[in-house]
Amino acid sequence: MKKLLFSALLSGACWAHPLSWLAGTYHGAHDGATLEETWTDTGRELLGTTVWLEEGRISLRELMRIRPQQGAYHLDLWLTFADGRGKHLEMNGRLEGANQLVFRRQRNGRPESLTFLGQGGGGVKVELQKQELTAFELAPGPTPETSRVQAQTHYVLHTYLGDQVFADELYWSTDHTGSLVVPGKFQSVLENVKPIPGGTSFEIMVPEGKEPYRVRYLMRFNADLSQATGSLVKVSTGQTIGSFVAVKRN
Repeated sequence: MKKLLFSALLSGACWAHPLSWLAGTYHGAHDGATLEETWTDTGRELLGTTVWLEEGRISLRELMRIRPQQGAYHLDLWLTFADGRGKHLEMNGRLEGANQLVFRRQRNGRPESLTFLGQGGGGVKVELQKQELTAFELAPGPTPETSRVQAQTHYVLHTYLGDQVFADELYWSTDHTGSLVVPGKFQSVLENVKPIPGGTSFEIMVPEGKEPYRVRYLMRFNADLSQATGSLVKVSTGQTIGSFVAVKRN
């Protein structure tokens, strides 16, 4: 649990200028588990998604959001454990160096801190100070095994739009056809399916609001295609509007 809580807090990304060194995709390992993590700059806030794997199984999924707040930063962290339990944590932080972002809080009368340190070569070192110090490094980019992958079958997309969370259904075949189902709302055919580093992108038409609009999904998979993380971009404006964690259904 200690490792999972720390790992969940440990991610990197950014929006505008002061935190631009954090934006991107990372991979790493800690205490027998591996992770893949993506941070996206929406122009207003940072959205991060992380999936932790232990012995080939997902042990923890994370959604992270960093927002500017009165000259500092606020971190929201939503954890979903393998047994379905969830937890929401919050920390306040600030830059304490050009590439050093530190979040702090008090827990049971004891101080705790989470630090992101930008490293040469695009990596990020993460330090969690609780009763003792835990630290490890995240390397830039997806894992080497995912440089070129293709998805297939059926995924559940845990999609985060602001403070709203949805469980969407993605159906995908090896010939790059498929559909996305938003339960109780609409179903859209996948269009403009293209390979990207570590994964695939596609677009759907959303028939909501004053007029329909197009959204692009950017998905990056783990080695065995059992999970993916990514972001949603409104095609007409290029604005990132959300993020997601995708999990393959058996």
